[in-house]
Amino acid sequence: MRVRVLARDQEIDELTECKVLGISRLAAEHDEIERLRRQIAEARTVRQLPHSASLMAPCGSCS
Repeated sequence: MRVRVLARDQEIDELTECKVLGISRLAAEHDEIERLRRQIAEARTVRQLPHSASLMAPCGSCS
C-alpha cells in the first residue's frame, strides 16, 4: 500500500510540474503576442492584406 501511495504522490508531483510548465509557456506566449500587437500598433509598418476572395487560389490547386 505504501508503494502505491508513493507512486501516486510522485505522479501528482509530475503532473503538477507539467501544469506549471504549461501555464508558464502560455503566459510567455501571451506576453509575446501582446508585445507584437503593440509593436504593430506603434510602428504601423505592417500592411493589411486584401480580403478579396478573387485573390484566393481555386480549391485543389495546391496539390
